[in-house]
Amino acid sequence: SLEAESLMEQALQQNANLMLARYELTTARLDEKISSASQYPSLNLTGSYGYNRQENEAGFIASQEQLGFTGGVSLIYTVYDANVRSTRIQNASIATQVEQENVTLTLQGLRRDVLNTYANYQNNLFLLEKEEDNLTTAQLNFERSQTALRLGQINATQFREAQINLIRAQRSINNLYYQAKLSEVQLYRLSPLLSGE
Repeated sequence: SLEAESLMEQALQQNANLMLARYELTTARLDEKISSASQYPSLNLTGSYGYNRQENEAGFIASQEQLGFTGGVSLIYTVYDANVRSTRIQNASIATQVEQENVTLTLQGLRRDVLNTYANYQNNLFLLEKEEDNLTTAQLNFERSQTALRLGQINATQFREAQINLIRAQRSINNLYYQAKLSEVQLYRLSPLLSGE
């Protein structure tokens, strides 16, 4: 009952690896902005409000009081930094490009994995359906062989072959159920449906 479009949509929205790659891209872009900000001068403002009283035992001024606001402004611009700033900006830009490529590769890999796993899932279901037909045929052959053995029309070796064919068909059904379930679990892992259902 799984559909490829809904699985792909869920995977593109909620896959942990893709979300991590997008987060790292956002972080790289912010780092690039921070590095670019070093090209501009910085403005520092300082301010304080306080009360200060000083008493002297000797001298012309016996006491002095100060009450009020003091402030300052400073403008800082680095004139020469031996190209450290431009190197930092270039490195941040390269890191952003790398993370963008990582997101693209993760997205492509996720789409490929979902489509391949879905194709395996559909193939396993198809094989399971055909193997169920084979099991029905093996069951009918075994029942006919039982009757024929009782009537003396076949020997024990031929009956044993029919029995082995039935066991192989049952084992093949079990293996295909297992493979189909593994494909389904892989689809759930790629597009986090387990949390939504």
